Amino acid sequence: MNEIIGYITKNWIGILLGAVSLICIVYLLISNQQFLKECYAELKKVTWPSRDDVVSQTTVVVVSIVIVSAVLAVIDFSALQLISKIITLGK
Repeated sequence: MNEIIGYITKNWIGILLGAVSLICIVYLLISNQQFLKECYAELKKVTWPSRDDVVSQTTVVVVSIVIVSAVLAVIDFSALQLISKIITLGK
């Protein structure tokens, strides 16, 4: 019986929290209508990049990441080899 009461209580708490959250969201949307209108107006003024620009800039970023990763991998491997040789010299 206690399990059923606990299950019902947990569900009601979840439903209550969901309802309160929904009321808060609706209130914020209604009270901030002017703000949302201004945001929408500002977004209409933005000059968005073309698809070609986005693709070319993304390509530059991905290639740069690959190059930097390769350089760091070489530096890491070289440092590992150097440290290994230094450690083996001491034995």
